[in-house]
Amino acid sequence: MLFEDSEHPNDYEGHYFDPGEAASSTVFFIIGVLSVFVFLRIALYHYRHGFETHFQKIFFVCTANDLVAHYSFMFRVRIPTWGFFEVFWYVREGFFPGLVSWMSEYCIMFQYLGTLLIALNRATALAFPYKYVKIWGPYTWHYIGITALIPLIYRAPSFTATSKFYRLGWGLYIPHTTENGDFAVSVQKGYYPICGVVIVLTLLVNLYTAFKLFTYTKAMHKRELRFHITTLAQFSAQLINTLELILVNTIYLNESYVIFLLQPIFADIANFLPLWVLLLISEETRLMVAGRHQMPSSVSVISVTEYLNIKVVR
Repeated sequence: MLFEDSEHPNDYEGHYFDPGEAASSTVFFIIGVLSVFVFLRIALYHYRHGFETHFQKIFFVCTANDLVAHYSFMFRVRIPTWGFFEVFWYVREGFFPGLVSWMSEYCIMFQYLGTLLIALNRATALAFPYKYVKIWGPYTWHYIGITALIPLIYRAPSFTATSKFYRLGWGLYIPHTTENGDFAVSVQKGYYPICGVVIVLTLLVNLYTAFKLFTYTKAMHKRELRFHITTLAQFSAQLINTLELILVNTIYLNESYVIFLLQPIFADIANFLPLWVLLLISEETRLMVAGRHQMPSSVSVISVTEYLNIKVVR
């Protein structure tokens, strides 16, 4: 039953509380706080020493977007469905639900495009080692800006959308957004198909990169493999999350409630996995976080051009 009365309903007794969602949200909230700390340490290093590689530039911006995605999703979907906080009654309409709804959709599309950009960075380093610096050197920030601008333009019609939290009971709110106008509705219908196309392109690029890796020596393979693993982890998490999102948006709640329960978990895994995988496999990143990495690494991203006895690409 939906409660849209102007007066606050007095229905606390016997209300539903979701301990599973509350526990899951709390765990990922803690991971989110730790991720922010790690990100700020990395940001401090880059502020003092700059970026050593083009990969670092792209990954840094993508990580910032992932953190925004986490908190947007936390306050749009996770916390409102606990059955514990009634504060959403006071922000159930207006600016706040519209903001977290728009930011969630924007960040998701940016994630897909950012992952594709990282995959292209890895692939061009292997495919065009002699031209890598020319391709990325002067233009990396331009590529990042275009990547950020595309979802901004695409999601612009949704600025006028009507978003609200529907009240199902005490502390239990479900987000809902209605697009205003035929054009906005048409754009929204194309949102997931476009994301699907980007995912397919990313898959093809990653497959190409994996194939090229096997054409180099074992030493070369190990150096590049750690960054390819990061890209694959990022892509795999987003692929699973996308499939989950498609199911959530194409079936009814009473058909498979488990899918709806798992979707927030997959979303947060997609948000956090790339950063923690890189932290796990990259000593350079760990030293940045520890504040002990002072000197730029001579080979920070790949050693393809070193293998070819020319200038190291970064």
